[in-house]
Amino acid sequence: MKILRIKIFSITLFLLVLMCFIPCQQVNAEPPYIIGSSGILIDSESGQVLYVKEDNKRMYPASTTKVLTAIIAIENSSLDEIVLIPLEACDAEGSSIGLQEGELITMEDLLYALMLNSGNDAAIAIAVHVGGSVEEFVKMMNSKASELGALNSNFTNPNGLPDENHYSSAYDLSAIAKYAMRNEAFREIVSTQTKVINRTYPDAQVNLSNSSRLFSRYAGTIGVKTGYTDAAGQCLIAATVRDDRELISVVLSSEGTGIYDDTIALMEYGYNQFNKTLLIEEGVFVTHIPVIFGKPEYVEVVAGKSASYNISTENSQTVDRTLILFDSIKSPISAGEKLGDLYFENEGIVIGRVDLLAKQDIGRNWLSYWRYVLYGVAFLVFISLIGSIRRRTRRRYFERRRRDRRTYIY
Repeated sequence: MKILRIKIFSITLFLLVLMCFIPCQQVNAEPPYIIGSSGILIDSESGQVLYVKEDNKRMYPASTTKVLTAIIAIENSSLDEIVLIPLEACDAEGSSIGLQEGELITMEDLLYALMLNSGNDAAIAIAVHVGGSVEEFVKMMNSKASELGALNSNFTNPNGLPDENHYSSAYDLSAIAKYAMRNEAFREIVSTQTKVINRTYPDAQVNLSNSSRLFSRYAGTIGVKTGYTDAAGQCLIAATVRDDRELISVVLSSEGTGIYDDTIALMEYGYNQFNKTLLIEEGVFVTHIPVIFGKPEYVEVVAGKSASYNISTENSQTVDRTLILFDSIKSPISAGEKLGDLYFENEGIVIGRVDLLAKQDIGRNWLSYWRYVLYGVAFLVFISLIGSIRRRTRRRYFERRRRDRRTYIY
């Protein structure tokens, strides 16, 4: 009996020790707590918001500003352009790669210096080259931000150095990052961890390293930008990929390495607590509907675009569809013409909408005009009858008057 007890104890102890070494995935239904004062998590493809904390609060963005600087430069110059470094770039405060006045360097290398080493001098050089001056480039920044829906932002410089009038928000920065990540050149730059650039200036810094530690701390990291000033605290815009999902997070005003803990917590929450559901693919047949006077009499209706949605694991995964078609659809119809809407609902909440489009041209069935011809003939006959009746009436009236006149004379 004693031996049996020892064996049971040994087995139990072994299992407990084994469980300590078995990796387990902790799934928390509740949104994570983050140290950062402001944060947001979105789906990079659809822009669906999965988590928010003071996402519209005005915050100092620090060097996350450079995401906007980079995308404006990429869209308004070519990567192989040669940039002449102005004196004002050499006087930039904070992080730099030691650019020298009169130095020649490609736009591509400047962008790597901007996004990997967070070069404030590179930001000034880019601004002067693309905008003609820092002031004009800043106008381009604010115009682009407004275009992207970043309406709670105001930029006064291209590098994010402290200025009380230089501010943004977690939501605005996520919108800017989502847009930027759709550009292949931008994605290539921000996903790079080390880079050697070309500089002819003696003893110039050519070896660049990405300032984000997230690459080594979280699998699937593909960018985007760190930031720090005393006023802004630790800031990070991050993009990660897992399976077929790409998420973007923004955390502002965090502390120390907590910026990475915050970001990882958000990413894990997004991947573990939501299931990405493909609602419909672009061009998929939805239904066919009758067309008045159409040849053929029916038109095929297809989805105008693809749509997906991240459904919380706490919700039912059932998605209901509702078709709303236009009334009295008549020919002719052109392929691609909108004929209605398709709505998707999950637990009574609308989670998506796509246009319903005609798949093919629908011409007019000329035989359908017989109705109009019949109506026209009937109308003409009616007018003719009315005219005939009126003529008879008038003829009888005048004949009666003539008879009455003759009777009066005699």
